[in-house]
Amino acid sequence: MKIDETQARQFVKKLKDECKGYKYFYAKINGREPTKQEVQTLTNYVNRSSYSMAFVLKIINAFDLQHVTFEQFCSGKVPPRPNQDKSTEQAPKPKTKAKSAPSKPRKSKPTQKQSVK
Repeated sequence: MKIDETQARQFVKKLKDECKGYKYFYAKINGREPTKQEVQTLTNYVNRSSYSMAFVLKIINAFDLQHVTFEQFCSGKVPPRPNQDKSTEQAPKPKTKAKSAPSKPRKSKPTQKQSVK
């Protein structure tokens, strides 16, 4: 399979969209709020540059993509995260409906039109 950088670029843009923009994307991969210049630099880098391995590793670590191969990353075909620990899954809810205690009838409060005796 030939690796095409445009597919990797589209995948990185998809991750950026999940963060709701370049500012939050920068914060996620670098761990701090960016300056306006840093946001512009990242925007240009994502859209125009060839990615360095350091940048790819930042993305892999920030988005917890250690289960993804380099080929999958570059093709944009990232598999769903495998279930690592099935003991943390929640138990299924019972299908039978539990009976609740009968409710008491409510006493209505008098309104302005009603007279209190």
